[in-house]
This record gives sequence, structure tokens and C-alpha cells, in this order.
Amino acid sequence: ALDAEIRAALPATASIYVPKYNPSSNARTRSVGPAADLLVDETLAYAFEQYLNNTNRGRGVLLVAVGEANERMGPTLDRLSADDLAHRFAGFVHFTQTSDENNANELKCSPALEGACYQTVAMKEQRPIGDFLLPRLPKTRGNFTVIDPEGTAAAIDAQMTQVSIWLDANTPKPAEPLFGFEVIETAPIYRPDGEVVEPLEPEQ
Repeated sequence: ALDAEIRAALPATASIYVPKYNPSSNARTRSVGPAADLLVDETLAYAFEQYLNNTNRGRGVLLVAVGEANERMGPTLDRLSADDLAHRFAGFVHFTQTSDENNANELKCSPALEGACYQTVAMKEQRPIGDFLLPRLPKTRGNFTVIDPEGTAAAIDAQMTQVSIWLDANTPKPAEPLFGFEVIETAPIYRPDGEVVEPLEPEQ
């Protein structure tokens, strides 16, 4: 589930899909290193593929990462930048407390954005009084506050609307898949005058 702070900074009209995964950690009870990171990357990519196949139904996609989660987005971003998805890729939003120097990733997104695929949302960390006395793991996530949640939500909503308008004007509308056909048995109809009407052939 998303923190209330992050959810408040996202447009209320957006359908939010949050995959479950086990993030890598420096705790002794979990594996660490490149192999563990790769597993997380692949798990997120698999979850995204399942979302595309079962839930998306041809809609635009906006990718959101919080903190260091953006480092795990490589395979997912590669999939979004593929030719069959790029036209409805509405950009990548990174909520971060640091100045994001690595935002020069060349992303292939919707032509509606004219190359402005990546945006950074500033956060600040809040630590309770006395928290510095407690042990903290290097990758422990603190309590973060989005500096301008309303402005962020408005900016993201404008970006999504821009892509939606472009898609409506330039791409065919996806058709909902038909469900399996069912055989319907028809029975003879008995009229008051006694005539029996033969049933029609079974319909499909």
C-alpha cells in the first residue's frame, strides 16, 4: 500500500496499481548483492507484465517510484519504452529526498510529452526527536513528507490529461474482448390454440 503522503500527491482520478515485492535489504536475514537486486528487478517486471495482460486494457501508463525504488525500475522501463507501449507511456515520476542527478535516462514515451518523460518530486525526511539514538539500517526508509502534494498532483494530472488527449486523437480505441459463447437450448412453444411451434436450431 502507498503511504498517505504519496497517495495525496497523486491525482484522485488515477487508478493505482501497486505490486507486492520483497525489497533488497542489508539485514542478515535476507540475501544482498547484485543477485538479490536482480531478483527484485525481475519480480517488478513480471508484476508489470501481469498488469498489462490482465488489468490495463490499453490505457495510458504512468510509472511512479519512491526513494531508491527507481533503481529497480530498469526492466520495467525497458518494457514501457518498447514500440508497442511507448505511445501510451505517460512518463516516470520519482519521489525523492535527494537531488536526482541520474534523471538523464533516455526514456521513450508518448509523443504528447515531447520528450519530457521524467519528473522529480521533492520530499523531506522527518525524524522524531530522539530517533538518532536508535539503530538504523543503511536502507531503512524514514518518514518522508512531499513538499508540495497539491501542486504535484495537479502537475501529474495535467501530464496524464495531455497524454489521454493525444491517445484519443491519434490511436484506435481498444475493443473489450468477447467472452466465450454459450449454447442456449430452446424448448417448443405451446400456444393456446394447441399448435406446437417447432424449436429453432440451438443458437451460439
